[in-house]
Amino acid sequence: LEFRVSQINDEGTNIKEVFEANLVSYIHQYKRFDNNWDDSEKYNSDWIYDRYLKGELQIIGENYNDEESPCAEFVDFELNQFFLEPNPKCQIYCHFLETHKATFQNIDRLIDYCFDRNKTQDSFRNFANKKLQEGIVNFEKLDFAFFYLEEVIVKTTIQDLIHFLQFKKRESYEKEISQVFDMDYFLNPALIQDPIELKNYREVLRAWVNKMGQDLKHNLNLPVVPPITEWMASEIGSTDHLNEIQNETKDYPKYIFTNYKAFDLFDTIAKEMTTHPQISFLFRQMSEKEKPALIVVENSDFVKWFNQQNYGYTLDYTTKTYEQSKTEDRIALYKVVKNLKMST
Repeated sequence: LEFRVSQINDEGTNIKEVFEANLVSYIHQYKRFDNNWDDSEKYNSDWIYDRYLKGELQIIGENYNDEESPCAEFVDFELNQFFLEPNPKCQIYCHFLETHKATFQNIDRLIDYCFDRNKTQDSFRNFANKKLQEGIVNFEKLDFAFFYLEEVIVKTTIQDLIHFLQFKKRESYEKEISQVFDMDYFLNPALIQDPIELKNYREVLRAWVNKMGQDLKHNLNLPVVPPITEWMASEIGSTDHLNEIQNETKDYPKYIFTNYKAFDLFDTIAKEMTTHPQISFLFRQMSEKEKPALIVVENSDFVKWFNQQNYGYTLDYTTKTYEQSKTEDRIALYKVVKNLKMST
């Protein structure tokens, strides 16, 4: 027993690696895999460990009929072996096992669920067909995508647990999601042209993803909702996107400005300006200095439009150049208002 924990360093920072090596050795020595696998007798420690890291570690259960994940079983095996050992490293190892026993039970449940051939999954079609118009989305493709998405969610959650021994959000789940769920395709159906209708559709998708996460948490007795579902739900219903949809439904001169935020920025500043150079600076800044441009028309079209508005000031046909109209105060004011308007 002391040999099996001898590689634990003084700080105990590599204890997870020692545990994983012992887990693989235990399976290699005491457990067997389904005989239907090709060359099953050749499965070595590297192969077992690779399956573990992928969330695919299933071995023949005690009744010799079902396959199941042995992680929690191994924790109990180790605790029985090490419990009375006085060696300090054995005690450190025991503490690790007791602390993370629930985590390995979660890994087992997730792996067993992922490979349960008899599990059923709710139909997105049944949920969404009462909320969305028939024919605007391909329910069959969405059901198919959600079926495989759930497997990615489960496997990614397993990997989070294995790598971090806790639920810890990754920097991004884009790679995992993109394997089975084309975000661009499903979030922007070609037949949905109305922004309000698109917003409603995305809210339906977001609600379904949240449901998948909540169901996994409840049904598998997980401590929290899998972080990957929270990430995906936030991507589907991000504040930036929802604001963009809402803004695009507002009335503004679309042939002058790139989007509503650009118009709102101009309108806010222009209401406080009263001279030709001030308006000239604002036009030149937004049309020439911003990349991409926030004002997308030439001088003559802008002047014609501006003079039809109620800003209390009329422009000559030609605005001044950027160099002729810029001042440090105007640049500073513009930056402050832009930061407020364009970031919300």
